[in-house]
Amino acid sequence: MKIPALLGLLLLLAMSVASAQDDIHSDNVPYIYYYSGALNGLVIERADGTDSRLLGQGLVNDRLWFTSGPGWSTDGTWFAWHKPSSDRRWPSADSGYAVHIDGQRTLSGELNGFGCIGTMVWSPISNLLLVRGKLTLQESCMSTVYPVQTYRLVDADNQRIIADFSINTDSDFGGLIGYPFIYWDDDQNVVRLREVTNWLGGDFLVSIHYDGRVEMEPISQNSALPWFQQDIPSYIDWYTGDYFTSIWLEDDANRLTIPPSSYFKGGPVASYWHPSGEWVFAGHEYCLSDCAGVVGAVSIFNPKTGVSREISDCGGHLSCLGWLPDTVDIAALPPGRSESVLPSPVSVEYNDNPSYRRGIAQTATHEIRCNLENGRLELLNNIETNAIDFVLPAAEPCGAPVQQQPEVIYRTEPVIFAMSSDGAYYAITDRVVYTALYDVMTGDHIVTLNFYGEELSFSDDSRYLITTSTSATATWDVQELIRNH
Repeated sequence: MKIPALLGLLLLLAMSVASAQDDIHSDNVPYIYYYSGALNGLVIERADGTDSRLLGQGLVNDRLWFTSGPGWSTDGTWFAWHKPSSDRRWPSADSGYAVHIDGQRTLSGELNGFGCIGTMVWSPISNLLLVRGKLTLQESCMSTVYPVQTYRLVDADNQRIIADFSINTDSDFGGLIGYPFIYWDDDQNVVRLREVTNWLGGDFLVSIHYDGRVEMEPISQNSALPWFQQDIPSYIDWYTGDYFTSIWLEDDANRLTIPPSSYFKGGPVASYWHPSGEWVFAGHEYCLSDCAGVVGAVSIFNPKTGVSREISDCGGHLSCLGWLPDTVDIAALPPGRSESVLPSPVSVEYNDNPSYRRGIAQTATHEIRCNLENGRLELLNNIETNAIDFVLPAAEPCGAPVQQQPEVIYRTEPVIFAMSSDGAYYAITDRVVYTALYDVMTGDHIVTLNFYGEELSFSDDSRYLITTSTSATATWDVQELIRNH
């Protein structure tokens, strides 16, 4: 009787040691952050996907092409970003966004109202956020048709606007000529900047005091102020700066086996290594086309273990992803979960010769049409047979008609559609360019996948959802998606 008991004790000790080793290993895995377009929020987790949580979900009301902005505040308690579009032409006014690490506080109201934003910058020693943009968008953010720029100084901790004023300038967002140089003078409780205002007769020094006062005075182009002499302001937060360190992986010994990118046709990658040398972000800085489901857009990769996860399609800027700063207090974050909040496929088969994606309009199998009887956009019409294959159980209003004469015609939504053989689930890739899984009976949204499916199908037993794009085919366990997400 003593031998089995001894064996049991040894087994328990071995399990405890193994568990402790796992804990140690997990503790050594660095934390990362990334903006997930599929989840519409900021993910903070370990690089292996453990201790994962989502902040700021749902703040953005439209498709993200990539993110821009200042990212983390100096003390690591706030995260801010804004939303450029692919061609800088926005269908509606949008704004900047900021979320506190407690997952509760946001700056939604304080940052509302901008048609487009060119600059967001944090104070180097406090949680003051300066925003510069256009309130009215007549052409595009690149245009100078409407040169009036609006500045807003926001106190993030107290969630209030300190100052809000507009100025007519000759500068635009397309270049650095006339771009405002910003200097935080915290000793004097003021942020100073230079604006090009030739409409007013020259450059002006603008002083925004922390008590809300705004002063403006003309200055010389050759001002001796040292902060005018820098070539490019360090705070410029979009096209001008590389966040990834570009590495041309021509050495076979150091070559990373990462998925190809369909937009770049498997071209050179950029990578950003953790100081330990064990983890690396690998992918492309940002995609000039729609990157949803372009596997390899941004991956987190461990060369030693071979672990590779697709995490983001929003680019390589610091407001999209990076190693979590040491200033962020992990204990102040909401509790994490053991598996990543971003669902992962059970398998991925990559296409060695990816091509450009064809797009929803070319690959759509169905159109969502307006049901004129109830005014809901819910009839799923088969494009090939022109038959109504399915009526969406949860549908949105049809909205205003696109044509009144000779008959009333409402807009249609092209989608790629598939239903499981047991009739329990359906999947759609739609205008937001992600594939999503739904419950047939209730219409409840189950999960959105970080994948663009140009072709969708279910396995014969309805256990798996198969999504195919021009760069890869991914297989997803339906029950696992339901259980975990």
